[in-house]
Amino acid sequence: MCGFLDGWSWSLIFWYAQGLLTLVIAGTVGYIAYQQHWTNKLRAKLDLFDRRFRVFLKVRSMLSSVESANEADFLKFRTGVAEAYFIFEPEIEAWIHEIYLHGKKLAMARRVRKLHPLERGDDWDPVKNAQTMADEETWLGGQLVIAKEKFLRYLDVRKL
Repeated sequence: MCGFLDGWSWSLIFWYAQGLLTLVIAGTVGYIAYQQHWTNKLRAKLDLFDRRFRVFLKVRSMLSSVESANEADFLKFRTGVAEAYFIFEPEIEAWIHEIYLHGKKLAMARRVRKLHPLERGDDWDPVKNAQTMADEETWLGGQLVIAKEKFLRYLDVRKL
């Protein structure tokens, strides 16, 4: 019949085909497992990016609304970016804390300015208070430009 099948029985051919099929299935399963691993790795990077970008947006939002922010706004900001401790290097956490401290100082100066003169205290100096507010607003306003530079290292999509 066929020259190349002489001496081979159908059971032997079936046995070899079964072994080959097992290898093909194992290879396919390995490939699928590798693809799932790669997908999960990319998903983890994307999730980290999303969390970092949310912190970046909250920082920009706070720095953009400094003119109208009060103590409660700065406290809400600090609470809203608390996860920065876990997803950034210590330098970003320290910088965010510095923004909070400057914002709190600005908000307190604004609050004292609005108090009744008898509630301010004898040592209150309107010139010094105005200078404090101007200094803090200037510092906080300057941080808006710096924010992009600080976060670029963490939000560069090309490095994902």
